[in-house]
Amino acid sequence: MDKMKKYLSLILALGICMSMCVFPAAAISANEAENEVLTEDEFTELLTAEMSSNEFGGLYYEGDTLVVNVIASQKATSLRPQLAQKAPEDIDVEYRTVTYSLSELERIKNFLTGYMSDYSIMMLDANEITNQVDISLKDYSDDNIESIKAAVLSHGGKTDYLNFIDDSNNVIRSTVGYETDNNASPFSLYGKVPVSFTAKASTTQYLTGGKILIGNYAYTLGPALSASKAYSAGHGFSGTVDVKDLMGTKIGSATSHLGSLSGDWSKITPYGGEFFPVVAKATPIAGKQVYMLGATSGETAGKITRTGVSVQFPPYVTLTDMCEGNYECNPGDSGAGLFDSGAKDVLTASSNAKTYGIQSAGKFNEKGEWIGPSYFTPISNVS
Repeated sequence: MDKMKKYLSLILALGICMSMCVFPAAAISANEAENEVLTEDEFTELLTAEMSSNEFGGLYYEGDTLVVNVIASQKATSLRPQLAQKAPEDIDVEYRTVTYSLSELERIKNFLTGYMSDYSIMMLDANEITNQVDISLKDYSDDNIESIKAAVLSHGGKTDYLNFIDDSNNVIRSTVGYETDNNASPFSLYGKVPVSFTAKASTTQYLTGGKILIGNYAYTLGPALSASKAYSAGHGFSGTVDVKDLMGTKIGSATSHLGSLSGDWSKITPYGGEFFPVVAKATPIAGKQVYMLGATSGETAGKITRTGVSVQFPPYVTLTDMCEGNYECNPGDSGAGLFDSGAKDVLTASSNAKTYGIQSAGKFNEKGEWIGPSYFTPISNVS
């Protein structure tokens, strides 16, 4: 019995010792987590999660500075030093006061989205940079504007933050092309167009940016999130159809997703071979530099100018939660990837490039000329 008691006492002592060792280790881990520096995407997600909808006015970039809008009456509760400590070293965070919360602007934007056809609205945006609701109108008449104002007031909104844009001579349309278009990509890699740039069944790799045929239209092979999963646009066809190269050879299948929160995209699965390069997802934020790699326009660069916009997409399809940029696009660019790096960096095996989304549409004048901006589906909306 004495031996048994000693044995139990020894086990108990060891248990106490182990528990005493575990608690400080746990405390250290918690402390390290508290001081952990986050990635850019993790940090912006933390900001939006920590701030209440009543105090948050949105965020965007001005150069390397991340501007966080805070409602004036709530500023004191939002200046959290512990949040700033978690920011990546190359990002400066600046708080600015605004009048209206992003949730209030979004509420009115979402309300008007249901009436885009009724009021000839081409685009709606809860603008984080200007702290207003932008309304792009095909019918810019006084009667139409007054009708919109009355509808907003009846919904408990205000006319102070409404900004009407005259687009009566312009149209937003897709950037799909035709099989007969002579639109081989003009941009080069290291001074010349790589031989595998245009997707071909004879090669084992299908390169991002190459021209592909889906149904009766020409598209661009967009970003690949794995060797067996790439994306393009979802307009111009429905269901699942074959994807062909320029010789008419079937190289895979595309499944369309178009409308509302789905945006405009298709998932492409190869019948053989693989997609290259494989990239990671990135969160679109207004002010970030962006590069489109299109089969017609090649590499065009600009900045993300809006996020979370509603677009009236012809014919009679409303797309919500889209993004806007001031990069150039043209017919045949539909499906192109929007990246954080240019072609030279994206199309390399060692690339750490990320994609923001998939090209969909642009604004064109009556002559069919692109006048900007362009619209893309954020990569977070695809599966």
